[in-house]
Amino acid sequence: MHVRLLEAEGAGRGRGVGRVCGRASSSVHPPAAMAIAPDGAILVLEQGNNRIQAFDLGGNPAPFFKQQPDPHFLELDATSGATYLDLAVEFTGYIYVLSKDAGNAHRLDIYHPTKNGTGPICTTMNVNAAKLTVDFWRRAYMLNYEVLKIPGGGIPAFTEPSVSLWLPTPPAAVRRSPIRGVQR
Repeated sequence: MHVRLLEAEGAGRGRGVGRVCGRASSSVHPPAAMAIAPDGAILVLEQGNNRIQAFDLGGNPAPFFKQQPDPHFLELDATSGATYLDLAVEFTGYIYVLSKDAGNAHRLDIYHPTKNGTGPICTTMNVNAAKLTVDFWRRAYMLNYEVLKIPGGGIPAFTEPSVSLWLPTPPAAVRRSPIRGVQR
């Protein structure tokens, strides 16, 4: 499915996602990334407003963040000078936000859509990636650039694009041994 963010155009046409820049619902300033939530809501990560805004398939603001003061968006607990890189949503609705600060320190913040407040439920520092996607098992695949060693062990003078896999550690209460049903 392709969703197009519309630029401001003349009056008389449909509203569309991101029709106007600003702080109000339905205003997007400027979009950095977008993802589709499990219920079909379109989530747009806004660079200028430090928030994630939800829209329905018609481009109208949607009340996705029901525990927030304004249910149409989630204000992000942004680091000063943060640059948002990407956004992903996994099947239960957890929202992954990849960003870097002014000092080029990368971080991955995870937000719960029904949690009251703007702070992430988890932050992982030094996640040096530019793009990410999350699968059904909450494994995050990330596009990055890293120095790869050549067969002799030397380091070439350039970096190569690569894909990294981040495996989250499950909570202690759900870890199981290889024997079915036996807790560690």
